[in-house]
Amino acid sequence: MTTKSTDVLNSYLDAIVRCDTNACLDLFAEQAVVNMPLLPEGMPSRIVGKENFAPLFGALFGKIASLEWVRRDVNATDDPQVAVARSESNAVLKSGKPYSNTYAIFVRVVDGKIVETNEYFSAEKAAAIFAH
Repeated sequence: MTTKSTDVLNSYLDAIVRCDTNACLDLFAEQAVVNMPLLPEGMPSRIVGKENFAPLFGALFGKIASLEWVRRDVNATDDPQVAVARSESNAVLKSGKPYSNTYAIFVRVVDGKIVETNEYFSAEKAAAIFAH
């Protein structure tokens, strides 16, 4: 049975809300590409290979005390390998500060694994996580 791209994207969003690095990584192909084109200059906007973005998940999740999706819409596209999510998060950082952001996430799934993701969000808000 073929895994639907929407199922994989939903699993990814579930792993993110649990701040589960290993569950996130398990969803990616070894040479997957993570694109975050809105990150500020000096931060990597393209990371290739899940071993190279594992530290990003760990650092991010290490700053979050709790996270919830207040909006989460996952949709298929005309391309069965591609799914898209529009989501909004609310979180509390371990510093006690609130955090919220809005995301558009596109994934390409081959053989049940994410081979590419393009993630759009407010980089300024996301950078504030690491300032605490």
